[in-house]
Amino acid sequence: MKKQHKTKTLIIVDVQYDFLEGGSLAVAGADAGFVQSIEAIRPFFDQVVLTADNHPDDHVSFGRFPPHCVKATKGAGLAVAKADILLLKGEARDMEEFSAFIDGKNICAISGDEVYVVGLAGDYCVKQTICDLLSYAPDKRVYAIVDLIRSVDGTSYRDTDYFDGKAGFVESRELIAREKKTTRFQLDYERQLFESIPEDAPRDVIERTVESLKRHHYDPLMILSAPGFLRWTKADILREYDRLASKPADDPELAAVLGESTGSVLNKQLGLLLYHYNLLCRLRLGEASAWDVVNELYEDD
Repeated sequence: MKKQHKTKTLIIVDVQYDFLEGGSLAVAGADAGFVQSIEAIRPFFDQVVLTADNHPDDHVSFGRFPPHCVKATKGAGLAVAKADILLLKGEARDMEEFSAFIDGKNICAISGDEVYVVGLAGDYCVKQTICDLLSYAPDKRVYAIVDLIRSVDGTSYRDTDYFDGKAGFVESRELIAREKKTTRFQLDYERQLFESIPEDAPRDVIERTVESLKRHHYDPLMILSAPGFLRWTKADILREYDRLASKPADDPELAAVLGESTGSVLNKQLGLLLYHYNLLCRLRLGEASAWDVVNELYEDD
C-alpha cells in the first residue's frame, strides 16, 4: 500500500537585510551563502511561510537593540524570495514580539503536518517561534534545521537544546537526501502505474474520439501544458512521464506555477495525466460511464 504523504511547511524567520552581513543588527554568519542555502531547500516543502519584523521608528526594542527593520526601509526588506504567506510582527510600538505565533496567533495559517524552522536569530525569534509552535500546535511535529539557523550569541542548535527534547533537529543535507529518496520511491511507484495503462486503440478510433470530444469542447484540466493530449498514445504519455520525472527540484517549468512547491506541481501533474489518459482510453473503447463523465462536464453543441 502506498504510504500517505505527510505535508511539510517551511517557516523562514526574519531573513531580512538588517539582520544580514552589513545590516544594523547583523547576525554573524548570516550572509549571501546562508540565504542561498535556505532558497535551495524551498522546493522540498508543500508550504513556505515567512515571518518578518516590521517596526515603527520608536519601537520599544530599540532601547535594547540598535534600530532595525523599521517599516518601509531597506533594512526591513526580505532577503529571501516571496512566499504566499508573510506574517509581520513587532508593529505595535510598545510590544516586543519575537514570534509571529505569540499566544497562538496565526497558527491556523500553517498547513503542514511537519513544520521546519530556519532563520534568524536562533537565540531570539527562531527560539520563540519554535516554543510557540510546540505550545500552540501540539499536533504538528516541529523541527529546527540546525545549519540554517544563526544566533546573536554565536551558539549553534547542534550544541544547544532550548526545547527539552520536544523539537527535532536535522541538517539540511539530511533533509535533502531523505526527500530525494522519498521522491525517487514515489516516482518508481508512479512509473509502474503509467506502465499499466492499456495498450493503444487503433488510429482511426483515436481520431473518431478526438472529433467527438471536440464537439463537446472537451479540454482536460492540467497544471502544465500537454499539447495534443487527445491524440497521445501510451508511448507519448510514458515519454512525458520520464520528461517530468527527470526534472530537478528547481526546474523553471515547475517553479513557474505560483502558490505551489515544485514537488507538489510534479505530483499533481502526474496524477492529472494518469487520470485523464485512463479516461481517454475508456472513451476510445466507447464505455458509456466514461462518456457520462464528459457529458456532465461539457455540453454538446
